[in-house]
Amino acid sequence: PENRLFRRKLAEATGADLSHVAVQCVHQHTAPSSAETEKDFFDKMTDRVAAAAKRSLNEMQPFDSIGTGQTRVERVASNRRIVRKDGTVRNRFSSTKKSPELRAAPEGLIDPYLKTITFASGKKPLARLHYYATHPQSFYKDGRVSIDFVGMARERWQEKEGVPQIYFTGCAGDIGAGKYNDGSRRARAELEERLYRAMAASSATTQLEPVGKITWRTVKLSQPWDDRTITSASGGKIIDERVVGLIETSSLQMGDVHILNLPGEPFVAYQLYAQELMLNSFVATTGLGDGNTGYIPTAQAASEGGYGVRVSPSVASQEEAALKKAIRDLLGVK
Repeated sequence: PENRLFRRKLAEATGADLSHVAVQCVHQHTAPSSAETEKDFFDKMTDRVAAAAKRSLNEMQPFDSIGTGQTRVERVASNRRIVRKDGTVRNRFSSTKKSPELRAAPEGLIDPYLKTITFASGKKPLARLHYYATHPQSFYKDGRVSIDFVGMARERWQEKEGVPQIYFTGCAGDIGAGKYNDGSRRARAELEERLYRAMAASSATTQLEPVGKITWRTVKLSQPWDDRTITSASGGKIIDERVVGLIETSSLQMGDVHILNLPGEPFVAYQLYAQELMLNSFVATTGLGDGNTGYIPTAQAASEGGYGVRVSPSVASQEEAALKKAIRDLLGVK
């Protein structure tokens, strides 16, 4: 509901078609939660955001070039699901303060690259968008509201370069910084430094090209997220009480550059799948749009159990097929 509230007010304020508005969150856990925050707060907050968007129309700058860059991020992301030799899954969360064993375990499946899209006028960058797949948490649950290490890195690079920078969390449902985070302030500073350097390096590798044809695509998802059957921790079957309805996903294509906006917390395999579909193009993926889907695991992960798997394998198989079809449609793949 909150996502749709943001989108509706932004569309009204800017005169845009509602289907052309995408709102994604970063997902720091040290932030206001809609489940715990009064409706009045969200009404006022969305009004302020909409008013700022309307004012921004007077500051629009034309761009004629688009740039892409990427760099490998070292020692930040790690998979939250550690599959043992016997097939069971052990969970590794964003902080492994009490478990050297979990920090010693392999990274697992991740997307190690931070991707950057730059809008430019000639050779002058006007704004940069950064995409990276990890839960953006170092330590939390202490009453603070924090931008955490991803926001700290973004702010540092914006101040250093003097160009507006926006950060997006990719398909990070099963990805966190737990292997490299013992919950200390030193670890947070190290995570910030590594991501900051990655943003700077990715920006430096950017190659500018004339803007190609611009296409916006929207795909609406309904089943199988309506009345999904999920498995409780004790193994019993329960029904999720959420009524999802239609969930809008979207993409923006500019020549060979694609921005893919997905809902919920998809596992990183979906981001890698999108890139494999478009090996000759640049695909930047963000998750955490409409949150009603929750985690979106793969069918294989659901069969293994463990972290981020709340659906039965049969439902997860339907979800995987539905989301992959949506990804193909959003990328224009026949």
